[in-house]
Amino acid sequence: MTLVSVLVLVLFSMTAQAASCPLCQGKATKSYISIKIEPQERYVGEIITVNVSGIKDHVAEPLEGEEIQIEYWEGNNISKKSVYTDKNGLGKFVPVDSWYYRLNVNRQFMMIKVLPVCGDGRCTTTEHRVNCPEDCASCGDGICDTVETAENCPKDCVIGEDSVCGEEVRHGQRPGAKDVLQILLGFTSLFY
Repeated sequence: MTLVSVLVLVLFSMTAQAASCPLCQGKATKSYISIKIEPQERYVGEIITVNVSGIKDHVAEPLEGEEIQIEYWEGNNISKKSVYTDKNGLGKFVPVDSWYYRLNVNRQFMMIKVLPVCGDGRCTTTEHRVNCPEDCASCGDGICDTVETAENCPKDCVIGEDSVCGEEVRHGQRPGAKDVLQILLGFTSLFY
């Protein structure tokens, strides 16, 4: 065989393989799942939409009845729930806590982060009394937080009678540096 004959046989062989390769013909033999999650920024209490489509022969079609397994931390436990896609391939859920959620759709796992919303009335995993007193302050815990006053939480914010000034010292009316100095000077004058 000559070199030209070998090259022709190799090229013929490659052409025959390409003709029998479904992917080379632009046809997929295996179907795939496409998953899109919206919105991009996810917050506690807001709807998260998971769009599940099956792709075959380069055509996407919504998958109805596809299970979306959701795992997330709730307190000290891992909670699990499932939602199913509708006829449009959409599954929706509302996160109850901030942190990471793990989604499983047909053994495709994704992690999404859900952000807290300070002021929504929920003290979530990543919030605490310092970064979100609106949600995490608790009247009756012995701490007068910035959102508590003597009017809305007298248990925490009324300190009692001030023996020097003769008036109640309350949150929002606590003595400033000048007042503290006068109080201290008043105490020291008792000793002279």
